[in-house]
Amino acid sequence: MKWNIDINCDLGEGAENDEKIMPLINSCNIACGGHYGTDATIEEAVTLAKKYGIKVGAHPSFPDPINFGRVVMEIDSETLKKSIIEQVQRFQKITAQIGLSMSHVKLHGALYNQAAKNINVAQTVIEALLQVGTDYAIYAPHDSALEQVGQAHFAIIPEVFIDRTYQADGSLTPRSQANAMIIDPLKAWNQIKNCYLNNKVEAVTNESIHMKGKTYCIHGDASHCLEILYYIKDQLAHA
Repeated sequence: MKWNIDINCDLGEGAENDEKIMPLINSCNIACGGHYGTDATIEEAVTLAKKYGIKVGAHPSFPDPINFGRVVMEIDSETLKKSIIEQVQRFQKITAQIGLSMSHVKLHGALYNQAAKNINVAQTVIEALLQVGTDYAIYAPHDSALEQVGQAHFAIIPEVFIDRTYQADGSLTPRSQANAMIIDPLKAWNQIKNCYLNNKVEAVTNESIHMKGKTYCIHGDASHCLEILYYIKDQLAHA
């Protein structure tokens, strides 16, 4: 059986391994100023993606670099909408200058989690994205609020995480908990394999939960990223 697995990675976030990661993935989500990112870092990441033939997507966040976008911000919907529009348009402009087009948008951190479960936040995100075009996909959890709101306007690509654990309700384990991250390459591979073959992942409660994925995300700023990606590449080569 030929495995057709799309692996995406959050890049352009100040980590040092972006170029080593690029040949091991299919698409990347580049920070565009909300939680991290300047014109220079966006340009550098997009240029690397072009070099390695990797699809590029914008990675907007709550406008909160102090907390790296990983804390829920209590801001009004118009302020959030304006920030998302500015972030994505900034990314689109730089990407076009380099000769690529934006293939997708994937939210970051707390905004990703909020838009997955809060219909009002999801609506705000979609309203913002509709103002920057619709000729791209959105990476989002399957059956999430973001998918429900956005599917009438965008291609929604369901996403599962390679290096994060899940709760029994299908939500990600909070990063404040010790078991939030998967650092063992075998466990990461088993999570992909189980989802790819069975549309299931094993929750931290040992329950098997339904989970659909067409793209699989790993965090580029995590110390285990390269080790896991090399292991996955080896497993896919022999699958």
